[in-house]
Amino acid sequence: MGKVIAVANTKGGVGKSTTAVHLADWLSREREVVFVNASFQEGVNPWLKELSIPSCQETDPDNLLDLLEDLSSEYIIVDVPGVSEMVRVVLDCCDAVLVPVKPTALDLSDCVKMLRIINRKQKSRKELHAAIFLSMVDKRSNALQDAQAYFKKHRIRLLDTYVRQLQVIADAPLQYQTVFQMGSNAKQASKDYQSLFEELLAMFTTKGVE
Repeated sequence: MGKVIAVANTKGGVGKSTTAVHLADWLSREREVVFVNASFQEGVNPWLKELSIPSCQETDPDNLLDLLEDLSSEYIIVDVPGVSEMVRVVLDCCDAVLVPVKPTALDLSDCVKMLRIINRKQKSRKELHAAIFLSMVDKRSNALQDAQAYFKKHRIRLLDTYVRQLQVIADAPLQYQTVFQMGSNAKQASKDYQSLFEELLAMFTTKGVE
């Protein structure tokens, strides 16, 4: 089994699937990648097909563990639904979990549940990396600064990179593309995602990452 990266949050509507597909597409340019859709929703499947990213769907927790153990790709990206049981199952076998969080009061409050699940898993799995980042950020508001202050107050480490709320990202699934293929209009979005994924992969080579 290769390195398993889960994109997860028990809160919906935070950009999990969009982030997971962009991560798989970015990695696939230089590495072997398989995408695992652990959700009952099949919306990402035709998107992945157009991107020529190998994928499979498995919604049963027990079968999912067997599937992940059998896959031999260099990187395995798992799009995890917001179901606590499935999140816990995936955290038992993944190398890293990437957690997108929207910078709103409700989302910040709800993300505490996800972080508690991760913290419990890390007590028994010291090698599990957790990477939390702010997604769908509107730079016209003070939400970014408020969210950063919230995480700092609670001593929760955020990745330095955040992903802006941009129309080109919302359009990507409708066009069956990622922002890396969408030209000059997607330049800022491409920079955001590339910076995010480079920071994520650095966790595998950095010692002492929490």
